[in-house]
Amino acid sequence: MKASYTTPYGDVVSNWKRDGGVIRWDVRVPCNAEAEVCLPSGEGGVGGPGKVVTVGSGNYHYEIK
Repeated sequence: MKASYTTPYGDVVSNWKRDGGVIRWDVRVPCNAEAEVCLPSGEGGVGGPGKVVTVGSGNYHYEIK
């Protein structure tokens, strides 16, 4: 599933896929921006209580098991 949103700083991009029991998620935050990434818990994937992390500009890769 790929989604993007255009901001005044550039595009924020989120791209994830389920690969067996693992969710692989790539996030891109444009220069001079920051984002809150809401990570799901590892217990059964999306929907459980998770963790919110604030990230600066760059590319990020998460694997949730």
